[in-house]
Amino acid sequence: MDSVEGVLIAMLDGKNVQLNNLEVLIEYANKNKVLLQILRVLNIQNSLRELQENSLKERVRTVQLITKVLKGYDYAFFKLVKPVVYVPADIDLLIKASQAVYAAKQLISLGYKVVVKDPYCITLVRGESIVDLYVHPSLGGAILLDGQKLLEHTSLMEYEGIEIRSLSAYAEALIAAAHAIYKEKLYTLNDYYTVKKWATSETIRLAEELKYKPALEYATELNRQIECVV
Repeated sequence: MDSVEGVLIAMLDGKNVQLNNLEVLIEYANKNKVLLQILRVLNIQNSLRELQENSLKERVRTVQLITKVLKGYDYAFFKLVKPVVYVPADIDLLIKASQAVYAAKQLISLGYKVVVKDPYCITLVRGESIVDLYVHPSLGGAILLDGQKLLEHTSLMEYEGIEIRSLSAYAEALIAAAHAIYKEKLYTLNDYYTVKKWATSETIRLAEELKYKPALEYATELNRQIECVV
């Protein structure tokens, strides 16, 4: 069994997974950004699971703090709420362009320091916590997607027991496709599940509006090919 196939089967049906290759399964789950999902599905209790759970709790505490200081701002978390459980490396936010500097100052009041500033993104760090504050999702100073239009597609969503302002699920599906194909050039099972579970006719309309339909179509084709191995 291919290792990626094993991860996919574990996510779909944890009861029928052979655990004799657990180390390889975990390695590929980590590469595919579904590690905590796999550990939970397989009910694995070890130091790695504890580390992942604690890291997730820390992310949740950070999200709560950010939500509090940005009350009243026109912003949204993105690439945070997903149909699978995982620990994001950083926290990404979209902010209304006219509020970006003020929002950054609010984060600085929490102890963050600006470490990188480009035309469309400010990266702030506090210890091991990283926050990317975007006006537009960008790559090398070039706009990847129109963040101001994306802010028209937000909703209140549940994140690990708390309510946050996030991009709507159908918009997250487009973000996953565009980010994986144009920025990362790497399509993970995290992306697969986000597109599979959350892409709707609204995603297609948004992709057409933002001129990213080819990315969505390519992601859909990748999903089809992934499903052929199961």
